[in-house]
Amino acid sequence: MSDMRQYNRYWDNNRRGWVYEHREVMARLLGRPLSAQELVHHKDGNPRNNDVNNLQVTDRSNHMKHHGRENRLQ
Repeated sequence: MSDMRQYNRYWDNNRRGWVYEHREVMARLLGRPLSAQELVHHKDGNPRNNDVNNLQVTDRSNHMKHHGRENRLQ
């Protein structure tokens, strides 16, 4: 998995914290906040490509399985 510093993020004064763009894009698409258990996977592996067609909601277990497969293929 990628270093979190590679992800686009912005400071939100209302939330008093950093907001990761990929999570915000997916929350808007779904029309609800993401739970802490939901992760957003970048299909192309580029953590800065936050096009909605490149994002997929998953859980930690499936996300790790996916990245395990990627690492074995490299």
